[in-house]
Amino acid sequence: MLQLFRRYGVLILLFAHLIPGLRSGIAIPAGVSQMPRIAFGGLIALGAALRATLQTVAGLFLAPPRGASISTLSLPGAIIVGGLAVVALGWAGARRKRGHPPSYP
Repeated sequence: MLQLFRRYGVLILLFAHLIPGLRSGIAIPAGVSQMPRIAFGGLIALGAALRATLQTVAGLFLAPPRGASISTLSLPGAIIVGGLAVVALGWAGARRKRGHPPSYP
């Protein structure tokens, strides 16, 4: 099982958030395989964002309209996501500039 996590750990962490029950238990194999904390945190954040996106899209198509328009939410959401992307890229660039290699392949 540990070899499976070492080989496919990135994909497992990304998609573990989509399966109830795996969300809370995925930290155990990541810790046993000594995955760097930064890589683990980033992958968990991306997995959570993937889950939230899929739930939101499902809600848009499956839920009845409640009078709120999605167009009113798109500009603030784009600003927030764009700002987070700029911060993440700036942090990664500053880390690389200081001579730190990427944390996890």
